Amino acid sequence: MRIALLYHGFELSVFMLNLGRFLQALGHEVFVLNPPLHIKHVARKLGVPTLYCSNKREDILKCLTQNNIERIVLWNGLNHKGLLDAARMLNIKTYFAENGYFPNTLQLQEGGVNFSAGFDFSSSDTLLNTSFKRAKIDKVLIRDFKPLELKFPTLLYLIEQIKRLFKTGSLKTFKTLKQIVLGKIAHIRFKYLSHKDLPEISEIKPFVLVVLQVNSDTQILHNSPYKNMYEVLDTLVPALIKNGYKVLIKEHPDELELTNYNRYADNEKVFVVGRYPLDKLVQESDFVALVNSSVGLQALSKGKKVLLLGNAFYENIDGVVKCNLKTDSIQEALEKIKKAKYNPELIHRLTKHFKEEIFIRGNWRKPTVEFLSAVAERILV
Repeated sequence: MRIALLYHGFELSVFMLNLGRFLQALGHEVFVLNPPLHIKHVARKLGVPTLYCSNKREDILKCLTQNNIERIVLWNGLNHKGLLDAARMLNIKTYFAENGYFPNTLQLQEGGVNFSAGFDFSSSDTLLNTSFKRAKIDKVLIRDFKPLELKFPTLLYLIEQIKRLFKTGSLKTFKTLKQIVLGKIAHIRFKYLSHKDLPEISEIKPFVLVVLQVNSDTQILHNSPYKNMYEVLDTLVPALIKNGYKVLIKEHPDELELTNYNRYADNEKVFVVGRYPLDKLVQESDFVALVNSSVGLQALSKGKKVLLLGNAFYENIDGVVKCNLKTDSIQEALEKIKKAKYNPELIHRLTKHFKEEIFIRGNWRKPTVEFLSAVAERILV
């Protein structure tokens, strides 16, 4: 089988290039499609060939046809409309990968990821009936296979970006470099965030845990009606206070922008926390409010109800109350969540099913042979 892999962030190379090598060991031909120079450099060193074509649908059709591509595996899938259209026209199976909703899990299925996942999530029953076929793997072929650790060619990447900036004057390239710098600053800031002014969690209770997401995340941009998390907090925080709740806002550790959520905090009714164990915050909360984070499913598994402000494939599970802050009544939603039913036995079954049947167990940042086998079993069907 001839398989094309598509991704851009180097961090994903640890997963994608090891997957490519693994599929090669099974006797398949693998190509990395349109990789940036720094990824091309590493792929070639590992013996994974590359393919290039423009973003025009005609060129993509020609590339896929001439190279007899039979499967495509890509990360997330957004911003690749030309490729996806061409794949549909040629009936090429396309698999979308993304972080799973529990630690050390991976989403991987046809159709899309998150709210665009290509399976029926209209009810708890349909979720429990969701499973995926698995191809048989010849373990003899992979008995000597070992995943490799990869080092990011930082200098090559920066040179590539700077050359592109001076060559094209591209605003997109400038924004990429700007995002890298701001991202580094934001990560340093988060690393040294302190919660020294935060009282003991037991002293804050009862509180609603508001879990923030990355402002530039596709979950916010494409699966919610909000521009950023400020837009959520401006409406949500006053409504919660009005209803007698204390509010604990949890910042996201991977936020790439320089943010100032402390403007909402008074350390009496509203608190903002950065570095603090999320599991403990969820466990101590009255309920959890979020846009569509994976934390929602984790919160349900820990016995907490969820106020869902965006779109998520767990939105029809008992214990979830959905509210669009732009069109729905937040007051009605808060009344509903008090009365919402929660079925511990059902949630336990769903959690187990997600971990064992819908998601793939394993850490894509440190892929093992067992993890890569599970991925290959799903895409080679």
